[in-house]
Amino acid sequence: MGTARCQTTEWFKAPHALSFLNTTKCSQFSGAKRRSFVSPLSAPQQVAHVHIRTLLGLRLATVASKHVWLKPSCAQGFLKCGSREVKSTWAMDRFPLSVYWTGFSADENKHNRKLRSMDMLGLLAFVLAYCVISWGVSRRIQDNPWKKSCLMCFARVLLALACTYLFTLAVLLPSPVEASASFQATAVFGRSIYLTQHCLALLTTHMSLSCVAPLSPKLLWHTHGVALCASALSAFVTVQYFSIVYDSRNKQFDLWEQRGVQLKEAAILLHAAPYPICIVDLLLMKDIKILDAATSLRSSCIFSIGYCFVYVAFIWLNFHFTHQWPYGFLEDLDQDCLKWSIATAFWSFCAGALTCTNYLLMVLRRALHHAKWHGRQMTTSAPTEV
Repeated sequence: MGTARCQTTEWFKAPHALSFLNTTKCSQFSGAKRRSFVSPLSAPQQVAHVHIRTLLGLRLATVASKHVWLKPSCAQGFLKCGSREVKSTWAMDRFPLSVYWTGFSADENKHNRKLRSMDMLGLLAFVLAYCVISWGVSRRIQDNPWKKSCLMCFARVLLALACTYLFTLAVLLPSPVEASASFQATAVFGRSIYLTQHCLALLTTHMSLSCVAPLSPKLLWHTHGVALCASALSAFVTVQYFSIVYDSRNKQFDLWEQRGVQLKEAAILLHAAPYPICIVDLLLMKDIKILDAATSLRSSCIFSIGYCFVYVAFIWLNFHFTHQWPYGFLEDLDQDCLKWSIATAFWSFCAGALTCTNYLLMVLRRALHHAKWHGRQMTTSAPTEV
């Protein structure tokens, strides 16, 4: 058995095995035709059935790489994996971006599992935080002028699925290697030290609750009242990342690209997509009457500015335990109180300005809505010519 298994492994690594895979049609892998696929193998190769799954996975990876599902480097990983790891690799790489890497050490794999567990716990914490935020920034409304629409409900489900996909992609990103500063920085609180994780968790909660909001009047005005805060936080994450953080991570992007991980593309998607999603939700998905009644500009600005101070305090708390900053540009501030005060004041000003900008978009939408409504009224009340 051992000799047959060794011979089979060498056969799969040989060049003629890859050429055989490329000339084999995908129809041979469906249903009862799998038996005809095994027939070209010799007797010792038929004994090692465990490698058949590896061969099937390699063929699927080769086909998928042509359709930009997987990178070609992922196909090479199927040769090195057993049947159990083939399933996990294929499940991980079903995303359009390749974010899976198998070169971690035992300690790094343990740290990766810890991060993903803390991400799930963090999501539950942000669900509770969303409830508190929505209760604090939303106005109370008495009536429920909601108009149900199947098309709008379907669009809300799509937005919720998009946010869930972004959060899942952030969870599946490879954990930092042990030699990097991020490995130590995420040792206590996990990836919750990054503002992007806060944004994605809150957005996933907000969009998911918006889908079922028409079932409850209280949940309806809560989700409408917090929409402005969600869009302000998303705008802050997008602007700050591409203006400060993005250029400082070019070396990290190049390193992971050599490992077959599309970290650069994933980072761009994670930081560029939330704000357009929030704008669509704020300007198209939300009812304008409920939005005007439930939204408070003063409470939203207080939340945006206060969130900056809370996040800075959280960064300092994490630094107290790990002695590492979550972002490289924070090392320039060091522990100088004056520099941190100026930086915090600047971030608070940006958060408040972005909140006001999104509120102006709401005012513009309201003006267009009223102009359209008055136009219909004038058309209806115009006297008809005899």
